[in-house]
Amino acid sequence: GTLALIQAARTVAAGWAERALVVAPVAELSPVETEALRRTGAMAHEHFRDEPARMCRPFDAARQGFVRGEGAAALVLEHPHAARRRGAPVLAEITGHGQRLDARRGTEPDADGQAAAMRAALATAGLEPADIDYVNAHGTGSVLGDTTEAASLTAVFGTRPSLRVNSTKPLTGHCLSAAGLIEAAATVAQLRAGTVHPNVNLERPDTAVPLAGRTAEHLPLRTALSNSFAFGGINASVVIRLPDPRP
Repeated sequence: GTLALIQAARTVAAGWAERALVVAPVAELSPVETEALRRTGAMAHEHFRDEPARMCRPFDAARQGFVRGEGAAALVLEHPHAARRRGAPVLAEITGHGQRLDARRGTEPDADGQAAAMRAALATAGLEPADIDYVNAHGTGSVLGDTTEAASLTAVFGTRPSLRVNSTKPLTGHCLSAAGLIEAAATVAQLRAGTVHPNVNLERPDTAVPLAGRTAEHLPLRTALSNSFAFGGINASVVIRLPDPRP
């Protein structure tokens, strides 16, 4: 989903199209694919089975893996001039994006590759880490994945108290190939509301990353980063910003 969003942003910015419809359909897994994910240890299992809403626990000490979600998303990307011509409200802008393939085999993530994608997104947006108010983390709830992302976030942003980091996956589940686009939409919604949603299952954080707590928090948000880090070292980040209020 995030890679499709980046490709659409490039298409519009290059003038190849005035607008693009980006669609991320529901990811349907076969029984074999589901079992393969279970055997890698990526999926949550035993703990909290009697309380399924508590099973997805990004950045929590009791996390055991991701919980599959079923969801889809669609976003329209449009050149500002085209949007103004037809009187369409601009909800947010994609001002930067970064994509890095760190050539990892299998499921083991790499913090350097993730940090490179985030830094590339900031560079194309012309921003510094201090300009980011909020990060929608990949945050699947996997043991190694969250530890690695916490390390990459700390490498890029430090532990700045004013930053907030959360994961949408405890609310939606991990929607796999649709996750990045769903989380981009969630990022836009939070920017426009001036509110970060809670990390609902975060009871014992095991990182110094400045995570959102278990209740929603109102903040003066303007600029956000949304991360998607997939198997095989496919890393992508997008910078999403509220439009300039000036005409």
